[in-house]
Amino acid sequence: MSVERIIAAHLQVFNAPAGPARRKAIAQLYTEDVVAGKPDVRLTGHAGVDQAVAGMQAQCLVCGSPAPVPSRRSMNS
Repeated sequence: MSVERIIAAHLQVFNAPAGPARRKAIAQLYTEDVVAGKPDVRLTGHAGVDQAVAGMQAQCLVCGSPAPVPSRRSMNS
């Protein structure tokens, strides 16, 4: 998988709404032993990534609308 595709898949996970589609995308992109978080918070596994995404999305809602993420088509142009 190319770096561009990995980045696009990562952004897709972090922009996906909560639910089965996001959990499936997480499982396809990350290994079971993935570690996510900040220096003071350590989240592990697919559930940890899901929790990290939910926290990031909640923080973006507090700050305002999240910035649009380029689609795969625009990244490949």
